[in-house]
Amino acid sequence: MKILMLIDSFTVGGAQRQFTTIAKELHKEYDVTVVVYHDISSHFEEELVEEGIHIEKILKKSKFDFKFIFRLLQFIRKEKFDASISFLDTPNFYNVLARITRSVPKVIVSQRSAYFKDSLSLKKRLQESFLYFADHITTNSITQKERMIDIFPFMEKKIHYLPNAYQSIEKPDLNKSLETNNFIVLSNLNEYKNALKLVQSIEILVHELNTSDFRIRWYGRFPITEKAKVDFEKAKAIIEDNELEKYIEFMGVTRDVNSVIKKSSALIHISDFEGCPNSVCEAMALSKPVILSNICDHPYLVSYDNGILINQKDPKDIAKGIFDFINLSNENRTLMGIKSKKYISNNLNILNSIKTLKNCF
Repeated sequence: MKILMLIDSFTVGGAQRQFTTIAKELHKEYDVTVVVYHDISSHFEEELVEEGIHIEKILKKSKFDFKFIFRLLQFIRKEKFDASISFLDTPNFYNVLARITRSVPKVIVSQRSAYFKDSLSLKKRLQESFLYFADHITTNSITQKERMIDIFPFMEKKIHYLPNAYQSIEKPDLNKSLETNNFIVLSNLNEYKNALKLVQSIEILVHELNTSDFRIRWYGRFPITEKAKVDFEKAKAIIEDNELEKYIEFMGVTRDVNSVIKKSSALIHISDFEGCPNSVCEAMALSKPVILSNICDHPYLVSYDNGILINQKDPKDIAKGIFDFINLSNENRTLMGIKSKKYISNNLNILNSIKTLKNCF
């Protein structure tokens, strides 16, 4: 069986991580070809090459390179794929076009985030309705599946929950890392990730709760949007004005995620909306407790009593969540970490994701 997997590029991100994981697992049983249309490389591309997976780069010359669509469809028809899987909105659009033009007999589109507004614009509704022409629509979160069905009931039979996929990971050194108060954040610095709120909570921890035995390291891409840049400058000003440099550090992107996680005591993730966040799940797979915003699928992820939920809009509540964790015994931290790993093993195993995809073929 020949399978096409389509994504925009190999930039570093959660969708690309899941795309790579699933491609490698499917390649064990099927003939997989990966297609990208932006020439951005990363360790994800290297991983696929090491597995012997063929990568085809059909590059777009500009945002409105309509000839690219014809080149892509021509390649798909020529290769006679049995099924095509796409990740992210624009690749999903191209994938549906391939189905409409009968370039491929079976199309699966995969959403990797969640609707972050209470209501959808007319433009967004039309874009999402276009997915009706796909054979299957997958979401990586339970809440997004439920919301899609609620908004688009005519697509209910096509919508499936495709959980994030994680391999079995070796048991880390729990005692050494969990005895510390070294927290990590693994996320970009876009405004909805709430770096400013976290810095405000640190000020509360230090100056109101008299807590100084902790350090937070934030790993991830620096701000891109103007709003994020403004928030980041405000955060840096608070750090400088209140002498908080020893409590938080922004590290930039890391390629060694597992190593960073293993050295931490817990992961903090306080975004306004998510699909199913890779960084949270990767930390849980490595037996780490988590401190999460109370949104989307986060309540499911801590349903094994393996973490703390906070109100990400309230710096005082964020501070309280961190403070409560700092005051946990090492025994309780270890138990929470064990429960995190158990949740991943029971619910987000790679085999569950592959089974879902196979049912769509």
